[in-house]
Amino acid sequence: MSNAWTIDKSRSAIHVKARSTLHDSKSVGTLSGTVSGDPDALEATAGGVVDIPIADFDFGNRLQTSAVLGKLDVDKYPLARFRVDGVRVLSKSPWRVQILGKLDYRNRQTPFEVEATGRFDERTLDARASFPLNLPSIGVKPPSLLFFKVADDVQVDLQIVATRQA
Repeated sequence: MSNAWTIDKSRSAIHVKARSTLHDSKSVGTLSGTVSGDPDALEATAGGVVDIPIADFDFGNRLQTSAVLGKLDVDKYPLARFRVDGVRVLSKSPWRVQILGKLDYRNRQTPFEVEATGRFDERTLDARASFPLNLPSIGVKPPSLLFFKVADDVQVDLQIVATRQA
C-alpha cells in the first residue's frame, strides 16, 4: 500500500483572515499537491508539496478580490508552495505533529513550522492547522488603499483532505 496521498482540491481549503483599519477581511482559497509518509515511521519518511494558488483567492466581493490580488501582484506571483522537509510527532492519539518546511513565494524561501492535527485511515488523510502569518516575513507588503490598511499579521486556517494513492 502506498504511503502517498493526493490532496483533494475540492475538499481542502485555506482561509485567511486579515485585520484592517476599516474592517476585517476573509478570503478562501484552494490547496493541491501531494503528501507522503509511513505512519509507523513518520519522522523518517514525511515529505510533500502543498500548492496554494494565490490567484484563486476569493475575498467575498469582486471589487475587494480584484484590489487585493492586484496589490499581491498575482500576475507575477500566482502560486505559493510549501515544501515539507520533516515532521516531529507530538502525539499519535490523536495525531499531533510539528511540520517543518519552507514556504516558497515571491522568489523567496522562508523556513516555516506549523503544528497540525489530523486523522487518517486506509484511504483518507484529514489534517488541520491554524497559525498566524507575518506578511512582511514572506516578502509581502500588507495591502493598503487610502484609509484602508491591512495589518502585518494574518490568521491562517487550513484543512487538507487527501486520498491515498494506489
